[in-house]
Amino acid sequence: MSSNKRRTTALPKTGRERARQAELEAQKNKDSETPSAGGGLDLIQNYIKNLDVQEREKAIQTWLLRIVAVIGIVIAILIVGALLWESVVVQNRSVAQVGTERITVAQFQERVRVERAVLNQRLNLDFGRAIRFGLEPEQLVQQEPYSTWFTELTDQSDLLGNRVLDEMTEEVLIRAYAQENGITVDQDAVDRTMEAFFLFNRDANLPPTETAVPTETATPYVSPTPSPTALPTSTPEPTVEATLEFTATPDLNALITALPPTPTQTFEEKQTSYTDTLETFYSNSKSEGQISEAAIRRDFEYDALLTAVQDHIVGERETGTYVNARHILVETKEEADRVIAALEAGEPFAELARALSTDTGSGAGGGELDWALSYNYVDGFRQAVETAEIGVITDPVQSEFGFHIIQVRAREERPLSAQDLERVKSVIFQEWLDAYVAERSEQVVRSDSWFNHVPTEPVFSYRPISVDF
Repeated sequence: MSSNKRRTTALPKTGRERARQAELEAQKNKDSETPSAGGGLDLIQNYIKNLDVQEREKAIQTWLLRIVAVIGIVIAILIVGALLWESVVVQNRSVAQVGTERITVAQFQERVRVERAVLNQRLNLDFGRAIRFGLEPEQLVQQEPYSTWFTELTDQSDLLGNRVLDEMTEEVLIRAYAQENGITVDQDAVDRTMEAFFLFNRDANLPPTETAVPTETATPYVSPTPSPTALPTSTPEPTVEATLEFTATPDLNALITALPPTPTQTFEEKQTSYTDTLETFYSNSKSEGQISEAAIRRDFEYDALLTAVQDHIVGERETGTYVNARHILVETKEEADRVIAALEAGEPFAELARALSTDTGSGAGGGELDWALSYNYVDGFRQAVETAEIGVITDPVQSEFGFHIIQVRAREERPLSAQDLERVKSVIFQEWLDAYVAERSEQVVRSDSWFNHVPTEPVFSYRPISVDF
């Protein structure tokens, strides 16, 4: 019998063949009951295969919508998570700590934004005044502290952020000192601080004058702060060092030689102008820097508190020490010793000053400084002129500018003008603050990454501002 015929003949199967058939049937039943290695996708595919065309398209759309929804939910979770991380976790991180008090990223960024807004307003106010007085804003920017302020606003470095963080750590210490000594400020003090910033004086409800006159210095003097770049003696001009916000702002009148007549305003008009300017400031700060009115007022509240602490430290002062002196400034101690030797040998003081002094302003006048408030001089020089014996050449006196040979011609106590009083108070308070902070420096810890959190909003925009009030 041929093999082909055997395969087509319905003969009984052998035992081995029956076993093989049973095994195949069992495997088939198992495959129909158990998901394949493809998992849920195979089930979906098998389900779709059993549908007609219309049902199949509807099923595909349903599953696609479900997949898109799941992807959307995942993306939303990621976005919400990122926002929560930034607004909760990052914003609550510390950029510095003073004792047990933390300064958070959120507090630091708000303060930087406020400081930018305040500096912007300060420059706009004074630029407006400068233009009224016939000056260009560029001339003002060349003067301190305007040069530093403008750099802080326009430079994208960490200059402003570093200063703000220093002041915030100092603020923690100042507020602790104020609390310990019962020093507080009320709402009226804050309002007056803001009014002074915007050049409004509520107490000046007096009959207006037709023409304002520049304030003259009661005691003219030359090179009030000896330096290698002092002003020529033919144009004496007082200078004020910029330190912190409690330092008196330099008077623009010192830069103005002729003040044109200006239209007068009633007190009510000035008050209205101040109110409008303040509201515009609030509005611009909110729209451009996301700064609240409360944040701005907190900044001015601290300024008012600083003034109160300063008054507590300095106390009442009505007079100050004025000196009439001359000096020769050189770079090294060896040069100073040679100048003293030449003076002892009979060389004229004035001739040596003209020939050798690196303070070219006073040097051109023989080293003469004329009468000046002692607090207008830098540290070291000030102490020397306050204590030197009249008429005696001092030993070399070191300051940040070099070595001075000084001769005090006369010294006396005089009543302080308003400007000189502010100068005295600011210097005394700054010296106290430096010592107070230095004693507690171990309490201050800065984050190594604080500079990563300096906000990068728009910096400076010039808007001419009316300052007739």
